[in-house]
Amino acid sequence: MGADVGLPRAQRARHRRRARGLPRAPRRAGHAPARALRHRPRDPAGRARPGPAEDRARAVILRREGEHVLGVTQTAHSALTGHIAAAWTPRPELPWDALLTAAAIHDVGWAPWELAPQIDPRTGLPYQFYEVPDREYAEIWARGTDAAATFGRTVGLLVSRHFTRLAGRREGVRELIERERERQAALTAALGLDAATLDAASDLLARWDAISLDVCGGREPELGAWPFAVDRLVVRFEARELPAGAIVAREVGMAGGGSGHPHARA
Repeated sequence: MGADVGLPRAQRARHRRRARGLPRAPRRAGHAPARALRHRPRDPAGRARPGPAEDRARAVILRREGEHVLGVTQTAHSALTGHIAAAWTPRPELPWDALLTAAAIHDVGWAPWELAPQIDPRTGLPYQFYEVPDREYAEIWARGTDAAATFGRTVGLLVSRHFTRLAGRREGVRELIERERERQAALTAALGLDAATLDAASDLLARWDAISLDVCGGREPELGAWPFAVDRLVVRFEARELPAGAIVAREVGMAGGGSGHPHARA
């Protein structure tokens, strides 16, 4: 308790990052000029200024419709994942309630980033979620797995497993992956869940996540045999025209045909 008290500020920050499993922060250039963010409103001199949150182009999933580019926030996608999960045919052998909650909040760690997303200088658009640099990615998921744990131990375990599944190939987040592996081992032992149940739950969460990403990105999801408990499913989400355009609503309907394949429309 209070182990960092009395240390220099920079050293305390390094200790906090190490304790959370985050990679070391890179050194900052002494007087590097700030790069203007193209999606932000500008003052008369042409300088970018933050503006209110509702005026920012918040998006990490890009949806192209003709010549237009729409952005869907990662948190909106996460909520949509929860709606898809809630319509799924239940599997009583799995921790169903916790799994539905995990689906809806699995990207909760992205919320602060969405308020001021980084811009890809090559495109002038926000980075897509898979393009976010490792340091920021680790910060987002360290925050997200900690937040998910507040919804319950099983929810926290499922979201932690989802993160390590997604981040397995990112060398820059190995410390956080190791931290989460320790969390998973402790929670698995405490909850008494077997590996087969956890693997099945994690597979289903990943499948819901992929369907939601397809819907948000304007692609027809691969459903195979009709998996929902209803004959027709209509999901809705909001997107923003980029850069810094109007917010628009999108509706996608899916119905099980005679072949079991969905029919999606936007």
